[in-house]
Amino acid sequence: MKIIRIILLTILALGLIASTAIFILFQTFDTDQYLNRLTTKASAFLGRPVSIGQMSLGLSWNGITLDAGPVIVADDPNFTSQPFIKIDRIRVLPDIASLVLKREMRIKEILFQFPQVHFIRSEAGLLNIQSIMASRQPSVIGGNAPELPTDQSTINSAPAVPIKSVIRDIPVDSIKIQEAAISYIDQSRALPLDIWLNGINLSILDFSLSKPSQIFMEASLYNNRPNVRINASLTPELSSRSAQISNLNLSVDFSKLDMEGFKSISPDMVDNPIFSDITGMVQLKMDELNIVPAGNWAAKGEITITDGIIKDFNIIQAILSRALGFFGNIDGLLSPSLRTIIDAKDTLIKKADAQFSFQDKILNLDDFLLQTDLFELTAKGTVDEGLNMDAQTVLHLNPDISAAMINDFGGLKSFMDDSQRMAISGELKGIIPHLKYKASKDFRKKSRKLLFQEGGNFLKGLF
Repeated sequence: MKIIRIILLTILALGLIASTAIFILFQTFDTDQYLNRLTTKASAFLGRPVSIGQMSLGLSWNGITLDAGPVIVADDPNFTSQPFIKIDRIRVLPDIASLVLKREMRIKEILFQFPQVHFIRSEAGLLNIQSIMASRQPSVIGGNAPELPTDQSTINSAPAVPIKSVIRDIPVDSIKIQEAAISYIDQSRALPLDIWLNGINLSILDFSLSKPSQIFMEASLYNNRPNVRINASLTPELSSRSAQISNLNLSVDFSKLDMEGFKSISPDMVDNPIFSDITGMVQLKMDELNIVPAGNWAAKGEITITDGIIKDFNIIQAILSRALGFFGNIDGLLSPSLRTIIDAKDTLIKKADAQFSFQDKILNLDDFLLQTDLFELTAKGTVDEGLNMDAQTVLHLNPDISAAMINDFGGLKSFMDDSQRMAISGELKGIIPHLKYKASKDFRKKSRKLLFQEGGNFLKGLF
């Protein structure tokens, strides 16, 4: 019994000594002496001035914690003197057990609270993120930047540091981002944009610099609750300063959308009838997305929209009026019941599906299909970085609508295809969303032939 008592007292004494040592360490450990070294390395790595407000060690139920913040990464001075990234607090929870027992450095959790990131695209089409992590000496912010107290002379004299000498592949069980906000401002003359995404909560599980990690995210897009959800696999490529995202699934719910806020994205959306009201679910599936700093991204995937509504805009009416307008007053030739169907106020989308690829800043619509109760619209074409669209389209009216139109106007029978549907080919060109529709040369040629063959009888039917 005495031996057991001695063992217990020894363990208790060692525990008290260890607790006292930890207490003294936390009370006397000066984290400020590491700030200059850390900010200098971070600035050299990113090629931007970085400032960290303060650092502190603490204890929690999860073990030792390291807190830092606020953390500010400066923007490219060619864009703005405001922060590119600002994070209120970063908390790191190291895995002490792995360090002591296995001599392995591992992180349990890294937490980013209330980060803000601001992307800007200049009139020349350059992004403020393109110069980050460049292999050069970091630039110095011009003008006054009072919220960046980092020693500028130290940053400017620091040589560019190779990535592998700054970042080690330390496994992290989870990385969490709480209540983040992202803005994207496009100052290009073609299509000015101002997009905000708020309430971003993101988790990255089993993060590593050498193998894929899983990403889960939800956010609010012009809504008072989360309506954007993403899950994907992320693999960083440090040697090329790039990243690969695979098996990406994104969904956006447009129900209860703040339309006034949504239309503020661009002046071109304010008075456009397409954006008077939008509902429905948009789903994006992407097999692979390669992200590189220069902006030459590559991607391949699929976008699907289900149960959507475009308020106060009727696609079939717009195309028919353009395609058949040269026949005269088409409305006067159609029966009242058919005009009621075609003149519906809204476009109800059963499904829209697009197979796409992205390469050299060009979005290729490899196969697009829009399905409604009245018609199907197929398209193939391209969209460049200025949102200039050039696409070839074919509109198929469903068999019932086709038969009703031919019953009212027999000359349209020549536009029937093998599926007993009217087929109207054309092209969409212009800057999104200001697209112009034009019937194809083949369709116009067939129409002129029809007019010539029908002669007086045809013209008599028009008036």
